[in-house]
Amino acid sequence: MIVGVPNHELLVYVEQKVKAYDIKLAIHNHGTGDRGVIDFKAFLQTISKLGYEGTLALEYETDENDPLPEMAESIGYVKGILATF
Repeated sequence: MIVGVPNHELLVYVEQKVKAYDIKLAIHNHGTGDRGVIDFKAFLQTISKLGYEGTLALEYETDENDPLPEMAESIGYVKGILATF
């Protein structure tokens, strides 16, 4: 597994290489300023439908001194979405 942040103009090239060499890649972006808004319901439905059994990680950096309350809120949000399907 490679975790990286390819430049936008390199995404097509990176996609070709990960497919050609069977590389698992996790793109590590940082929110709405980098790659837009995520449709979490569609994302979670898709990985569910595909039978994804890998790892999903939550990174929360807004309040580095006390991240737990808002992380818990984010986890609750995801659980709420998952309960709908």
